[in-house]
Amino acid sequence: MTTFPGYPAPSTTPTEEPALGLQVTDEQRERATRWLQEAYADGRVDGADFERRLGLVIGATTRSDLNEAFAGVPSGSPSGPSTGHLTYPPAAPAATTGRGGAALAHFIALISSFVGPLIVYLASSHNTYVRKEAAKSFNFQIIALVVTIAAGIITSFLPHALDGFIMPLLWLGWLLGTIVGGARAASGDDWTNPVKKVIRIDILPEDGR
Repeated sequence: MTTFPGYPAPSTTPTEEPALGLQVTDEQRERATRWLQEAYADGRVDGADFERRLGLVIGATTRSDLNEAFAGVPSGSPSGPSTGHLTYPPAAPAATTGRGGAALAHFIALISSFVGPLIVYLASSHNTYVRKEAAKSFNFQIIALVVTIAAGIITSFLPHALDGFIMPLLWLGWLLGTIVGGARAASGDDWTNPVKKVIRIDILPEDGR
């Protein structure tokens, strides 16, 4: 049975076994994400393995599923009690709850465009900070995609010199918008990307519903 590395193996008595089937909460998913980020920063997992395991965390529905994301990760120095069959670092203070998942909803777009934020949105609970920021990230990525396609069509009729200027500028704007959005979400800010004030495309509701 797989658990967070560095903890004693959980009991497998029949009375505790059903705990593996309990639903994963947003808080547990966020704490698992932070644990993986720390493992990646420490060099205990590489980039490709981090992305694979992060996908398992996002898609986990039960505690057993979540434990699978940590199979084979060398232990660091985590500390904290276990709950049922799922062991993980101690809960973050209430003031930071949701920030990790919210930041992830933005940063994951750097490698997945609007797909990653959509997955985080669908996996999060209603009326949570994570769901709200995931919707913001998704909507911004859709705007960026639409603008890039439109710019590609327009620049095809313009001199090549303008094409070589406009497209890199749009790419830089997308990169900065995505990174700043993630940083502000990590800080717990209710920030709206300035692009949304000019182009309003709200496919997903940004109020957390």
